[in-house]
Amino acid sequence: AQLMYSYISQTETSKSERVIKITQDIRYQLSTLLIQLKRLEEASLILVDYLNNDFIEYPISALLMQATCEYELKRYPECINTITNALSKNHSIQETKNGNIFSISDLTTMNLMLADSFFYLNEWDKSKNAYEFVVNNSEDLSQRGYAIMQLISSLLKEEKYRQVSNWIYQLYKTDARYDMRVNAALIKAADTLYQKGEYDSSLVLYRMILSKEELIDYHKNKLQEYRIDAGLEKISDKTINSNEELLFGSENTATVKNENINKITTFISNNKIKSITNVITKAKSKEVYSQEDLLSSLIKMDDYGPNIDYKMAELYKDIGRYYESIAYYNEAIKENVTQEILFSAEYEISEILL
Repeated sequence: AQLMYSYISQTETSKSERVIKITQDIRYQLSTLLIQLKRLEEASLILVDYLNNDFIEYPISALLMQATCEYELKRYPECINTITNALSKNHSIQETKNGNIFSISDLTTMNLMLADSFFYLNEWDKSKNAYEFVVNNSEDLSQRGYAIMQLISSLLKEEKYRQVSNWIYQLYKTDARYDMRVNAALIKAADTLYQKGEYDSSLVLYRMILSKEELIDYHKNKLQEYRIDAGLEKISDKTINSNEELLFGSENTATVKNENINKITTFISNNKIKSITNVITKAKSKEVYSQEDLLSSLIKMDDYGPNIDYKMAELYKDIGRYYESIAYYNEAIKENVTQEILFSAEYEISEILL
């Protein structure tokens, strides 16, 4: 990186077309390297210079990188400005050439960052169109689900409770409901609607909340899928069905590490091996590590099930459906509840029966 900085400082005032092109190429390469090194502040400055000069060979990726830097640095006004300008250029080209400079995937990524930026600036109304673009165009069900959940959150912030139900059913169709953050957001949204007297909508949301066990089972299966994709063996049924073994680990980490080192050493010394992919895929992928961390968090997390059952019981009691209310109070009592929930549930049942 230092050599690239040095070259740019020596050539940035040059008027030679050839030198300017080389300098621009180095700016682009330097910004890419800085992003990989997580030096986003520096990368952002280099990208500004790159985009403000002539001979921009990679305008699309440069704009995306610039927006991503601003987003990751939580400089949301700057992120909005970068993306708005990029989308404006795309719109102008559509009108003149009947085409796009960005792919649908690019546009989806930018709209998601744009929507989040407005959302984090508490400009919820401005975030909705961009979130809707993601919902209507993203091929990633999890991404679509996240956008729907953010739309619901925006509507709740604006107290537009009647519109929430329209998005709830769409959210239920996506894999995002297996996201721990989405379930936490659903609980918060359901509580808000309940407190506002929107019983029908809050009831639907409470019913959508998946239990801790359901989330763990889903993510265990995802872990197995990621291991297969990474060229690793599936975890044994005994281990995958034991939360304790998954939490504390059943593999000898040192052995796994040494095996990977040996494989890579073999690759370096043996030219007969055709592809490094054969070596790399045997190591744990980023997805595998991420999924292991997620499962660990889920297993350690307190069980929220009894609280949801108790809230459902309260809701049914408030709308006069006492049979369902007693059923949910009993469900809460059966589970490993706190003394406070236990006494409250027993008291409420006795009150209903009297």
